Amino acid sequence: MNPEFTPNSVFNASAKLKNPPVCLHICSEIDETTTQAATEAVEQVAKSKQPCLPVYINSPGGEVSQTIAILNILRTCPVPVYTIVCG
Repeated sequence: MNPEFTPNSVFNASAKLKNPPVCLHICSEIDETTTQAATEAVEQVAKSKQPCLPVYINSPGGEVSQTIAILNILRTCPVPVYTIVCG
């Protein structure tokens, strides 16, 4: 496992690139930490002028209010959001 990756975090896919792409991985129950990670991902994408935000979700569930908050945060993203859901 990559040492930079932790569940519910913003993950830079390649640290060797000058401006690595931002990808949001949600791999545990959805809670406040997940919401903070989504906010951070949208902020980083807005600063980096990345063409899209990939979101990978493999979650067993979690808090409904936090899930709706994440949806609202991703709606504010200035670029298209591409989502892969496995759980």
